[in-house]
Amino acid sequence: MPRKTIIFVRHGESEYNKAMRETGEDPLLRDAKLTERGRAQAAGARPQLQELFEEIGSSAGWLLLSSPLRRALDTAAGIWPEAFQAAEGTRFEIWPELREVVTGCDDLGSTPKQLQFAFPHLHAQLGSLPEVWWTIPPAYQDVPLDGDDLRNAYQKDPDAFEAADEAIFAGRVAQLLEKLASVKEDRIVVVAHCDLIGELTEQMGLTEKKKSGKLRKGWWLSNCECRLLRDFEFKAPEPKPAAARTSLAEPRRTGNGRPGPDVPQKATRKTEVSERSADEAAMHAAAEAAAERALEHDRSTHGKDWWKKLQALHGQVFDALERAERELKTATESLSVVGHQLDTLRAVVQESCLSATALEQRQPEMTRASSTTSRDSSPVRLTLSVADPPGLLLHQHNLQKRKNKQAAQPRFRRVSNVHAAAATGDLRLHGRWMELSTEASQGEAGRERPNKARTAFRSRTATMDDLASANSTGKLPILHPQGLFKLCWDLLALTLLLNDCILLPISLAWDFSMVDDGIGGTITAVSFYTSLVFWTADLPVNLNTAIYIRGRLVMHRRSILWHYSRSWMMFDMFVLSLDYGYLLLSTDVLLLRFVRILRVIRLVRIVKLSKLNTIIEESAASAGRQWVTLVVAITKTAIMMLTTAHFLTCAWFYIGLNLGPELPSLSWVEIAQIAERPETRGLNASSTDDDLSSGWSGQVAHLVPGFIQYMHSLRWIMNSPSPPEMAAGSGVEWGFDILISVTTLVVIGSAISKISGTTAELRAMNEESDRRRRDVRLYLAGQSVSYELVTRIMRFVDYKLEKFSTNTLDASLISPTLQLELYVSQRANYVSRIPIFALLQECYPDVFGSVCAALKKNFFEKGEPVFQAGSYATSLQLTSTGTYSYQEQSSIHSATGQQVRVQ
Repeated sequence: MPRKTIIFVRHGESEYNKAMRETGEDPLLRDAKLTERGRAQAAGARPQLQELFEEIGSSAGWLLLSSPLRRALDTAAGIWPEAFQAAEGTRFEIWPELREVVTGCDDLGSTPKQLQFAFPHLHAQLGSLPEVWWTIPPAYQDVPLDGDDLRNAYQKDPDAFEAADEAIFAGRVAQLLEKLASVKEDRIVVVAHCDLIGELTEQMGLTEKKKSGKLRKGWWLSNCECRLLRDFEFKAPEPKPAAARTSLAEPRRTGNGRPGPDVPQKATRKTEVSERSADEAAMHAAAEAAAERALEHDRSTHGKDWWKKLQALHGQVFDALERAERELKTATESLSVVGHQLDTLRAVVQESCLSATALEQRQPEMTRASSTTSRDSSPVRLTLSVADPPGLLLHQHNLQKRKNKQAAQPRFRRVSNVHAAAATGDLRLHGRWMELSTEASQGEAGRERPNKARTAFRSRTATMDDLASANSTGKLPILHPQGLFKLCWDLLALTLLLNDCILLPISLAWDFSMVDDGIGGTITAVSFYTSLVFWTADLPVNLNTAIYIRGRLVMHRRSILWHYSRSWMMFDMFVLSLDYGYLLLSTDVLLLRFVRILRVIRLVRIVKLSKLNTIIEESAASAGRQWVTLVVAITKTAIMMLTTAHFLTCAWFYIGLNLGPELPSLSWVEIAQIAERPETRGLNASSTDDDLSSGWSGQVAHLVPGFIQYMHSLRWIMNSPSPPEMAAGSGVEWGFDILISVTTLVVIGSAISKISGTTAELRAMNEESDRRRRDVRLYLAGQSVSYELVTRIMRFVDYKLEKFSTNTLDASLISPTLQLELYVSQRANYVSRIPIFALLQECYPDVFGSVCAALKKNFFEKGEPVFQAGSYATSLQLTSTGTYSYQEQSSIHSATGQQVRVQ
C-alpha cells in the first residue's frame, strides 16, 4: 500500500461556534461562515503550515483537499491562498466526503449555486459537486433546498437528520480512506472538521493522550490546529459496526445526536469544555472506567451499548416533558382567549336580544311568522345552535347600526342555501361569510379607503383615528406630527429661518432698521413683524402637537408639555423675548447700542435649523428614492457653505465701517474706495459725544451701491487679496482676516468631506447593481447559452434591478408591532381589494397584518405564464403593476388550456 504524508487542519471559529459559546443553544445557522476571530485564526495558522512545509523539505507537489462547508473553504483560503492560484505542482479539490457529521444545523450544506455565488473563484470545482452532497433523511427529500424550509425541517426533527448521517458516517470515512490512498500525490493537506478528522484518524489507528493522561482513539484538533502525519502506510480499512465506533473512554455521541459526558474537542461544539473540580474529575474517572469495562463486555458478547440506551431514554423523557409543558402552556392561553371571546359574545347577544325585543314591539306580524318558522323547521334550530365567531358577531352588529337593517332575517334565509349547496356536493363559501363579504364590497364606497381604514390595525399605538376621537371632545385640536398642517407649518418655519439668515446679517452690517425710509427699512419691518407673529403662534402649535415616545404616538397634553419643556420650550421663549424687547426699544435713541446687541442675539434662532434637519431627512426618505436623500444631503451642504460665506461677508463689511474713532487709520473699505468713514473725513469742533456714540455707520459716505459693496466683501471672503489691502495698524481687521482663513478651511474641508462621502455612497449603490449584473454575465459566459437567451436574461435582470431595491431592512432595529404596521402600510391596498380580506381587516386586524406580512414580491417577464387553469394552486397572485391577459389555448393533446400571460 502507498505511503503518504498528511497535514490535518481543522477549520477556524464559525458563527455557530460563537453563538453556542455565548448562549449555549443551537442558533440554527445553516452552513455558518467564519467569524472575524476565525479568520484571524486561519491567518495565524499559515505560519504554522509553512513551518511544517520546511520540516518536510518541500512546498510543491501537494494536494489541498477541503470540505464543501463554508467554514472549511474560508479556512483553506486563509491558510494557503497560493493553492487557489493553480501554482505549479499544487492541486486543489473539494471532496463532499470531508463534510462534518450532522450534529447541528450548521452541518447542513449549501447548494453548488449558492457556493459559487459566495466563492466565484472556485466556480469550476464547485460546479462538479452534486446538487445535494450532504445527507437528508428520506422523509424530507422533497423539502426545497433554497430558503428556510430545510432549516425549519431540521428544527422540527433534528434527530432524523442526525441519525440518517450517523448511520452512514463510518462507511463514508472508510471510502474516504480508500480515496486518499488512490490519489497520485504523496503529500496532502486536509482541511476538514473535528469529528471527521477524529473518525478518520481513528480508523487509521492513531491515538492521542487526553488531559487526564489516558489514551483515546483518533486525533481531536482545536480550531485551526495543524497536525502532521508522516509516511503513513495505508491499509485496507476494517469495517466495523457504527455502535463500536467510539473513543476509548465512552460513546462519542448519544443516540439522539447529542454529545455524551466525555466528548472530544469537536464533539463539544454545542457546549464549551470547562475544567472539572477534583470531586467531579474523580466521579468522571470512575464513570469512564465503568464505561470502558462495559464497552469491552459488549464487544466480547456482541451486545448492545447500554450507555447509549440510557442516554437515548434520558433524551426521550426530557423531550416528552418539554412537549407536555408547551402543550399545557398553549392550552392555558387558549382557555384565556376562549374566556375573552365568551365575554364578548355574551355582550353582543344581550344587545341583540334588546334589539329583537324592540323589533317585536314594532313588527308583531313579522315576529309571529319568524317564530312559527323556527318552531316548525328543525334544520333552522340546528343551524342557530352553532355559535358564530365573536369577531363576526361584532361585525354584524356594527353593520346593523351603520345601515339601520336587521341582519337576523337574511341569516335565516341563508340557511336553505347552505344546506342546498351541501346537498349538491359543491364547495362554496359559508352563507354568513358570503353575505357579509358581499355587503362589505357593496358598502365599500361609503366607508374609508384602505389606506385610511388600515389605521384600525394600529389602534394599539394611536393613529389619525385616535386623533379624530380625541379632537371630538371640543377642546383645542391635537395635531399629528406628520399631518398636512404641521408639514406646511414646518416649511413656513424653514422659510422664515432662511429669511433671517439672509436679512439679519445684512441689516446689521448696513444698519437698516424698521424706522428707516426706503426699501431696506420696509423689508426689515415686514420680515420682523411676520417672524414675530409666526413664532408667537408657534408656541401653542408645539403645545398641541402629538409626539413620539419610544415609537408610540402620545396625545396627552401633560406629556406633550413635559416633553416640550425639556427640549425647545425655554429656548423658544428666550428668543421670543428678544423679539419683543427689540420691538419695544427700537424707537429709543438712547438705547440704540443695546438694541443693536439684541438684533445680534436674535441670530441664535438659527439653531432651530437643526430641529428642522430631521424633518427634511425623514421627508426625503419617504420619497422612496435613495438618490433623493443624497441630493438633499448635497444641497444642505451647499446651503451651509453659502450661509457661512454670507455671515462672514456681512461681518467683514461691518468691521470695515465700524473701527471707531480710536483707530483713525484707513479701513479696507476706504482702501477699496467703496465707502468713507466720518473720522477719516474729519469732524468739526462742534461734534458732540452723542454724535460719536450714535454709531459711525450713520455718517458713512457710500461711494458705490450696496450690492457692489457686498460683492467686494464677498470676494475678500472667497479669495482674499495677497498682500492684504489693510492698514498696518488695523489690528481688528488683521485678526478677523486670520479668523476668516481658519473658518473657511474648516467649513470647506467639512463640506468637501460630506460631498465626497455622499458621492461615494451613490457610487456604492450603483456598484452593487453592477456587481450583481456582472455575476449573472460571468455565469452565463461559462454555460454555452445562446446570444438571444443571454440578451433576454440580461434585459430582465436590468428590469428587476430597477424595480427591486438592493437595500434590506434590519428587522432587529424595530419592534414586531412596527414591522406589521410597515407591512400593512405597504401592502394593504393590494390585499383589501378582495372582499373577504377587507372583512378580515375590519374583524381581525392582527390576522390581516399577518396576511400582509406573508406577501412576497415576484417579477415576471413579458409573455411569461403566471398560472395555468387546472393546476394545483399554491398561492394567490395579486397584481401590483403591469397588465395580465387570460388566454385560452387548444391543442391536440388538450382540448382547452387556459393561461394567464403578462402583457
